[in-house]
Amino acid sequence: MKQGTDGFRLTWPVIRMGFLFLFLLFQAYFILIRKHDCLDLDIFPNTVVTPALFGGNVVGQSFIAQRDGIARIDVIFTTYQRKNDRDIIFRLFEHAPRRRLLVEKVINAATIPDNVYFSICFPAQKNVRHKKLSFEFLSQSSTLDNCVALWMNAENIYSQGSYHFKRNPEKGDLIFRVYSRHPIVTELGRIVHAHQGFFGSRIALSALIVLLEVVQGLLFLRLFHFIYKSLRPGLG
Repeated sequence: MKQGTDGFRLTWPVIRMGFLFLFLLFQAYFILIRKHDCLDLDIFPNTVVTPALFGGNVVGQSFIAQRDGIARIDVIFTTYQRKNDRDIIFRLFEHAPRRRLLVEKVINAATIPDNVYFSICFPAQKNVRHKKLSFEFLSQSSTLDNCVALWMNAENIYSQGSYHFKRNPEKGDLIFRVYSRHPIVTELGRIVHAHQGFFGSRIALSALIVLLEVVQGLLFLRLFHFIYKSLRPGLG
């Protein structure tokens, strides 16, 4: 047992450094490379519902893209507290220099929850920053007793876009969120520009992130060491 213990004591520093390296490598990938959905627009609150999506009804909203990489739009549907099963078409358009279809998806109403945000995800859209975009919903196969509607605000609460019914602008705005897909590190610039003091310093914020990563790494090593010793009693 003593020989095994000595072997463990000799190899433990190597194991520890190897696992710490892998942990930090994973954290670097998660923060610097892997892309996440980052909130760009959040238009709320809801006050009324739109006309139901059936027949020739088309409900939509225009907006200005804050950044490239738009990859998700959240809206709130009402299902009228019933089961619906017809297909709904979602389309995303670019309006400059001409109206151009970017995304088209089919959503079955059976997958839509009632009165909570529902996410429509799609490939990240390039070269859309500061451009006018719009999205719309329609469902020609739906009927009055088998359809859904969207929540909106009856007032003009979003100045850079407008609510559309049958592709014509009307008063009000849909309740929606727009997300772009970026690595977490790209959010540092937005946080710094939006705050003052500690969170307004890129150096201070970066130092805090590094400190948190080091603490996580040390905790991870302590946990691994505890588990390793528990599996091999007598190693000390």
